[in-house]
Amino acid sequence: MNPLLREFKCGVVVVHHTNKPPAGREKPDWSGGDFAYLGGGSAEWANWARAILAVRSLGSHSVFELRAAKRGGRLGWMEADGETKTFTKLIAHANEPGVICWREADPSERPETKKTKRIYTKADILPHVPADKPIAKDALRSKANGAGIAFGKFNPLIAELVEDGSLFEWLKNGRERIRKNLLPVFHNPKPH
Repeated sequence: MNPLLREFKCGVVVVHHTNKPPAGREKPDWSGGDFAYLGGGSAEWANWARAILAVRSLGSHSVFELRAAKRGGRLGWMEADGETKTFTKLIAHANEPGVICWREADPSERPETKKTKRIYTKADILPHVPADKPIAKDALRSKANGAGIAFGKFNPLIAELVEDGSLFEWLKNGRERIRKNLLPVFHNPKPH
């Protein structure tokens, strides 16, 4: 393509769709270099281009992020303070009916981001264990799941609590039971 651009003394704008995002959603922590390779296919497209702009969905049908992924510093974009360089702009579809164009969006138009997924710890299991009697492990698993703790996370958290002595686990009639360890020192208590 370069020989043609030189011969005819012109430029070219290549528009390319993006790859499917990893795990079905956009990566919020991509760096500028990652955005330069956002298009599918050979890396030659990103390496060849003098500059790259990427449009990224923010979860809205009308507000997007325009990111200067390669050589963005040359644009001279600044944050609201007028001093800090930025490589992104919030853009949106025109508000006027029948008008098809982009406009710079107001920061208040940015869609709310989804809450980060909570990471449960062993401390989140303890409130579901009765203080005065044992509970079947299946029943505890159901209570914890109702509180948002995934089934796949439950067993490792229980193992931590048994290991640190906070809970005691045993079999009764072939079913696993759990109770809080009420003894100050772990003595392998025998439940009644």
